[in-house]
Amino acid sequence: MLKIRLNMRKVFAKATYIINIVFAIKFSVLAAIFAIAMFSCGDDTNEKTLVSIEVTAQPTKKVYAVNDTFDPAGMTVTATYSDETTEPVTVTAAMLDYDFSTAGQKTVTITYKGKTATVTDITVNPAGTSEKTLESIAVTTQPTKKTYMVGEAFDPAGMVVTATYNDGSTAPVNVTAAMITFNSATAGTNLTATVTYEGKTAIVTGITVNVVVAGHFCGGTGTEADPYQICTTEQLVKLAELVNSTVTNKDYCDKYYILINNISLAEYGEGWNDDKGWIPIGKESYGLRFSGHFGGNNKKVSGLYLNDDQLNYAGLFGYINDGTIQNLSIEGSVTGKNYVGGMAGSGGEITDCNTNVTVSGNEYVGGIVGYYGYSTNCHSTGNVSGVSYVGGITGGGGAIFSYSTGTITGAYAVGGIAGVGGATNSYSTGAVIGVKAGDRLYAGNSVGGVVGRLGSDIINCYSTGNVSGGMDFFNGSDGIGGVLGSGSSGKVTNCYSTGNVSGYFNVGGVAGDITGNAGGYCEVTNCYATGVISGDNVVGGIVGRANLSAVEHCVALNPSIDGSECGRVSGYYRSNFYTNLAWDGMTVYGVIVTNGSAGNQNGADITSAQAKDWNTYGGWSFDGKTDDCPWVMGIGSYPLPVFYWQTAVPVANISHLN
Repeated sequence: MLKIRLNMRKVFAKATYIINIVFAIKFSVLAAIFAIAMFSCGDDTNEKTLVSIEVTAQPTKKVYAVNDTFDPAGMTVTATYSDETTEPVTVTAAMLDYDFSTAGQKTVTITYKGKTATVTDITVNPAGTSEKTLESIAVTTQPTKKTYMVGEAFDPAGMVVTATYNDGSTAPVNVTAAMITFNSATAGTNLTATVTYEGKTAIVTGITVNVVVAGHFCGGTGTEADPYQICTTEQLVKLAELVNSTVTNKDYCDKYYILINNISLAEYGEGWNDDKGWIPIGKESYGLRFSGHFGGNNKKVSGLYLNDDQLNYAGLFGYINDGTIQNLSIEGSVTGKNYVGGMAGSGGEITDCNTNVTVSGNEYVGGIVGYYGYSTNCHSTGNVSGVSYVGGITGGGGAIFSYSTGTITGAYAVGGIAGVGGATNSYSTGAVIGVKAGDRLYAGNSVGGVVGRLGSDIINCYSTGNVSGGMDFFNGSDGIGGVLGSGSSGKVTNCYSTGNVSGYFNVGGVAGDITGNAGGYCEVTNCYATGVISGDNVVGGIVGRANLSAVEHCVALNPSIDGSECGRVSGYYRSNFYTNLAWDGMTVYGVIVTNGSAGNQNGADITSAQAKDWNTYGGWSFDGKTDDCPWVMGIGSYPLPVFYWQTAVPVANISHLN
């Protein structure tokens, strides 16, 4: 029995051991399975989830009638996922929500997996109304830029594309980059770009794609027939480098150039060139001047910044020697020493150009050119300041069919158009102010609304701005006039001034001081003035001082003349006075004049009604509409003589003539 029991215990022990092993294995397996399950069921941070949907292409049809069914043709809906991938969404009718049961502007909502996107600007017309459909699109205004470099993207700026519908209506198209097809991979001329909108296309023609030539310009050979083409800011900078170098000047100074695109010089402004900014094209030295021909191509150079008060010949161009500039606009600021201009410091023929440049310097300072330049059909809108020979267009030179609107400030020879020189068919509208500056004794000497100091004739010109100089003994002025400051030789013919004129000595509505000498004779003929004229001594409605000169066929229409030694026509006269007239309501030093005659300093009386009748202006040439016969009578608020080429009547106070 004892042996049997011992054997049974052994058997039981072995069985227990085997059972424990089995349970241990099962538990391990279960634990492993549970761990795998837990791992499989845990958070998966890499799972891709839908973030949003978007209508990336509009449906072709966006005009419906009441109760029509929305047509998704042409529409693309794109889904964006958490891993930044995108996929197109297949749109079904069940995903669309809209209401076309009434007429009006409608919205269609697309819902996909809880995310929504909308189509807007859908028009539902009343029942029975013909469906409005797009018939065509056309490029109705060409883009500003039509010349490109190889690889450059199309620029739609300035382009207008117009859609035409079956009901005859039109509407502008909002052009996006995705709508434009343009290949600039290779150079060529007369290339095209295609605009596609709702299945319709329009073509932009006449596009040129250039390659860079010889590392300097984007086309051309420098001849008149094939000028060098300047497409970028860097190429304009390169032109300055080539002209200003003794090594390359002879190869580039006298060539023909054309500006292809608008240019910004912002990168070459303050902070460049030791904070002096732009380096002008052409220098004073004989071998470094520009004598070529620059065609602006009606483009603009903006951001011009030059600030060097020790630099002579300052401007976009420095020194031009018998060269030309045409069809160019400039915006910015220029500060130099002598011979300073918004366009050029000195020289050249400048035609069909304009500047909005603040210009300052010492001598020969102009809104277009500083010195010895002749400007035709140009205008300046920037303020100009200097010491001597300061003009709205030119410091020293002439102008034809040009105008200035900025404020012009200086001490000697200061004019709305020219500091010293002449002008034809030109005008200024800004204030012209004489100030004490530099080493000049007077606060304004020879200050005029058109020309400061007469250097050549002034013909068919006018000014509307106020002209002024210093008014007291210690800061006095001399030779202040509505058209001309002073002159000793030359003519002022067919001119007028409407602004107020004030100064200290020799102050006139048209000319301040015309004093002839052995070498010349000065004439003022066929002129009039309407402003208030005031000064301390020698003051006149037409001329302040007229000595050894002539004042003929002029009409003083001023409301008042104030100062000692003054008259309706002239304050002092020792000259030829013929057939001059004056408004009979004018006061001279506070008193109505009663002893006027056509041959003395007060002129013969005319009434307000006579001032508005062309027959009053004897010796003047009316209605010929030529430079030799320039006068026409104004209408409306300004029924006085004006020029045939004026596009608007002057803004002037002539209420005293009503």
